[in-house]
Amino acid sequence: VTNLLEKGDYGGLPAQPAWGYLTRSKTGERVYCIVRTWPTDGRLEVPLDRPVRSATAMHSPAVVRVASTAGGTVTLDLGQAPPPDAHASVIVLTMK
Repeated sequence: VTNLLEKGDYGGLPAQPAWGYLTRSKTGERVYCIVRTWPTDGRLEVPLDRPVRSATAMHSPAVVRVASTAGGTVTLDLGQAPPPDAHASVIVLTMK
């Protein structure tokens, strides 16, 4: 996995969001959302202008649903589940 933030290169990803940061796999098939500030309303706005096939929470049985994709933003519905990790939770997006 390439940590784009450390490299100073976002690899085609937009600037990093306020809730955490994004990294991508070397193949670009997956984008990892490292969420340091869990949304209180259960909706995570990801600045990404690519179609998403699926979204899952790493190390958690929580269901993550792609609610919408519009205007360069993918909105994820995290439900009312608490964050899987108190410091940084990871949501894995698999691209189409």
